[in-house]
Amino acid sequence: FKYFLNIVSFIMKIDYDDFINFCFSLVGKTLRTKGERSNFEIVSVKKEGITFKISTGKYRISDSATINKIFDRYKEKGSLKTSYYTDITFNASYILVLLEKFKNEKGL
Repeated sequence: FKYFLNIVSFIMKIDYDDFINFCFSLVGKTLRTKGERSNFEIVSVKKEGITFKISTGKYRISDSATINKIFDRYKEKGSLKTSYYTDITFNASYILVLLEKFKNEKGL
């Protein structure tokens, strides 16, 4: 029950600016998507959004509005399951990996 309360507390306290600041620490690092299907790298982090370089060498951008929609859905669902987010963006898997790392950094 305590774990559940910690998750609920984290979900309600997600702060975009804190998340963006956390993502700065990951610039240039190679990460794996949810499900370990492919690699990606964070190329740029700005208040306006995050730019990723995916395994094909192409770039993907998630703007702040999209990231906040993902946060809102996470608050609603309480899950990092990729299928809950594909209607928002097909790039959700990249943000969800970062959100999971952010959550772990906060100790939840």
